[in-house]
Amino acid sequence: MALTIKSKKLMAKYRKDEDEDNNYVNTVFTIKDASRSDQCDENYQPYYDQLDNTDPEINHQKAKPNEYSQWGDRQITTDEIYENNEQSVKGVLQQREINHLESKLPIQHSSMEPRIRHYKIGIGILAAICVILVVALISAAVVLSARSPCEGRGCLNKGICNVVDGNIACECLEGFGGSRCEVTPCDTKICEYGGECYLNDFQPKCSCRLGFDGENCTVTPCSSNPCLHTGECTLGLNTSDYLCSCPAGFAGDHCQVTPCSSAPCKNNGICNVIGYTYNCMCIDGFANQNCTDYMCNAEYNNDVNCIFEQDLFSDSTDWIRRSGRTPTSLTGPSQAAEGNYYFYFDGRYAAGSTARLTSRTMKTGYTKCLSFNYHMYGSTMGVLYVYGGKSIYWGKSGNRLNVWHFQTITISSVVSKITFHAQRGSGVYSDIAIDNITITPNAC
Repeated sequence: MALTIKSKKLMAKYRKDEDEDNNYVNTVFTIKDASRSDQCDENYQPYYDQLDNTDPEINHQKAKPNEYSQWGDRQITTDEIYENNEQSVKGVLQQREINHLESKLPIQHSSMEPRIRHYKIGIGILAAICVILVVALISAAVVLSARSPCEGRGCLNKGICNVVDGNIACECLEGFGGSRCEVTPCDTKICEYGGECYLNDFQPKCSCRLGFDGENCTVTPCSSNPCLHTGECTLGLNTSDYLCSCPAGFAGDHCQVTPCSSAPCKNNGICNVIGYTYNCMCIDGFANQNCTDYMCNAEYNNDVNCIFEQDLFSDSTDWIRRSGRTPTSLTGPSQAAEGNYYFYFDGRYAAGSTARLTSRTMKTGYTKCLSFNYHMYGSTMGVLYVYGGKSIYWGKSGNRLNVWHFQTITISSVVSKITFHAQRGSGVYSDIAIDNITITPNAC
């Protein structure tokens, strides 16, 4: 009875699903209705006619119409046997109909099936990865066991790995050391002033910074003594430059600017640096610190330091350079006005004798100042003149006592030569002397 109710519900559901899919309208389908419908079909064959005689279930029911007939204590009637056989056939037919209808129902997949499938796939992938890792580890172990002990030792700098009595050692090139030849000659090479050591054919070399040189970069920008005149050289902030500390009176990047750099010595004077100052060695009769003055210095017995020369044609005797007293007493000086030497005219020459001391040609175009010291002592004193060109600019005569006198005379800008002219008096007591002759620019 339970099977019949289940079959009816199942067939009703199947009929309803087909109606929804094919837009058919039907009523509740039952086994009884199905039997009537099938009987109307000329090709209809009842399910029980299709049963195979070999079906063990049917054969069993045919051979044994009722299994209860084996019970000896129960009496089974003919109607009961028929009823049991008919129910068995209907049960088989209904089960086959149910199986046929269930096969046409849409398959209902559980929501857990995709998750289970993905889980199984993941498990498979993990298993494959594990297998691969195991194979790789085994292969690596085999390879490592077959390698030489020196492989992977890593002897640096072309060191050679050797195995001696099971021990591994690196044979290093000359100059290299350490367990792996990691100690190089550069570890003991000193490169000064920021130089860097590098290996050239495994020999240590220094790469020096700009401005430095030498095997150890010890040749610096100061090594060539670029600072002149005892200037002190120091390296600059970036060490490629240098600075010169110049002594007093000197300047410039190399202390090349000296006290003589401004050419202070005029008229071809020679400038010499002395300490932090200079000295002019004047020539051609020029004097003063910068050789701007004409002069005649009796201290030097040469024409370089005296612009005046002996007149060779217009006098009868010469001026004489002397120190101390003149030969004749009661006339002439006993010493020079300054220093040790002076020029004098000797009164022992014959009466009317003259001596002329004339300058070399001087520059014109500017007024000059002539200054000098003179001495005129003697009872028979003669005359002393100063000529500018052919004109007398100054003159003295007679006894001027036993002293040195200082005299200045302004000379015209057109005068190029000056002459000292001395003339003997009436007797031998007429010695005339001059000293410290100087001619400077500008008027007196």
